[in-house]
Amino acid sequence: MSHADALTRALEAARGGRHREARELCLQVLSAEADNHRALYLLGVIAAQIGQFHDAQTRFREAVRANPNETSYQINLGNVCRILGDMDEAVASFEKALVREPGNLAACKGLAFSSMPGEQYEKLLKRFHEWLKPGLYLEIGVETGRTLALVQQPTRALGVDPQPKIQFSFSAETDVFPLTSDAFFEGHDISTEYGHIDMAFLDGLHQFEQTLRDFINTERHSRADTVVLIHDCLPLDRLTAQRERTSDFWTGDPWKIIPCLKKLRPDLEVFVIASAPTGLGVVTNLDPGSRVLGENWDDVIAEFVPLELEEDAQRRAKQLDIVHNDWETIRARIEAHRDPVAGSA
Repeated sequence: MSHADALTRALEAARGGRHREARELCLQVLSAEADNHRALYLLGVIAAQIGQFHDAQTRFREAVRANPNETSYQINLGNVCRILGDMDEAVASFEKALVREPGNLAACKGLAFSSMPGEQYEKLLKRFHEWLKPGLYLEIGVETGRTLALVQQPTRALGVDPQPKIQFSFSAETDVFPLTSDAFFEGHDISTEYGHIDMAFLDGLHQFEQTLRDFINTERHSRADTVVLIHDCLPLDRLTAQRERTSDFWTGDPWKIIPCLKKLRPDLEVFVIASAPTGLGVVTNLDPGSRVLGENWDDVIAEFVPLELEEDAQRRAKQLDIVHNDWETIRARIEAHRDPVAGSA
């Protein structure tokens, strides 16, 4: 039986759950060809299937050494390393995969969750709701309603999305407006109709200028201690941070609002939580009376639309003011800029 035939049978056996048979066939191939990367890789897959992750890690490493140009080998090595908690090797493996295949969805996701450990953004949103207990909550970019459903009574929730596809039930009193955010703000005086916004989550178009308009409009109806959270503020790389989508995993350029606010609104407290998969921006210490951004709109757009993401990790951390994903650290930083009475909960 040829090596190719043996490996075909081994693959069929593995898919059928006959792991011992599959392993023996792979070992037969390796006894004659010790560096057969397909046999090494399949042994790694088999080991991972039965929960032997250390063995899988060893086999995937061997497969990578035998054939370093196979993207799937690097991705599977990264996945096993992440399961084992070896984040440095996981990150390195996913990065190597992306060098060979930029924008690969599996590699991007693996890199995001390996380089940004801790709670995902939805869990952080829930923490913010439980801590701040906002009287009025605004969400732009509702989509299915997954994050809007995190709101609990007695919070009043306003959701804005031009084409909402609600699949979740809401516990709090919730109004969903099937409008663009520009049309919503133009047609509704939030402060008069509902009161001041206490917490907002901006997750609309993946575009800097729209995100900036949403922030400007939100701030006008907020207070100093309002907390505004902005999704997609920590891209993986320049490819996924581009304005135009060229890959399945895509952040767009809302992240530009962070360096924009840091430069033009130094009165604000602005930072980014390294929360998978694409970061969570935080803005507080707001000034509803500020008109700096709107009055200088053309200059702001001219300066920040062409801005590129820093490729070096240290410069990127400074550009976006990245904060470790630790709830106590996050809360302490926000509390330092909020009214102690309004912020207590």
